[in-house]
Amino acid sequence: VGLLQNDSSRGHGLNLRFVGQETNRRGVGVQVTVQQGDRKLVQHLAGGTSYCAAHQPILLFGLGDSTETCTVTVRWPSGKTQVLEGVAVDEPLVLTE
Repeated sequence: VGLLQNDSSRGHGLNLRFVGQETNRRGVGVQVTVQQGDRKLVQHLAGGTSYCAAHQPILLFGLGDSTETCTVTVRWPSGKTQVLEGVAVDEPLVLTE
């Protein structure tokens, strides 16, 4: 029998939730690019990825030790694009199409 303990630091990040207006309500299919200095991270919000289960329709971006503000570019399935500059880390953000 063993006990494992995670002593790593939590780090900083972005927690993004989506509300679709013209496309689906949860923003499934949205593509998000987060740029922080020279670092660029890209994720897609996928649907139908669980069998007999559900998952939260959010995207999490881990940023490690960095607290620098970010530029967030959102490409909605409808074709609309939003760009938010100066986004603070560690604050949950709800993006509406």
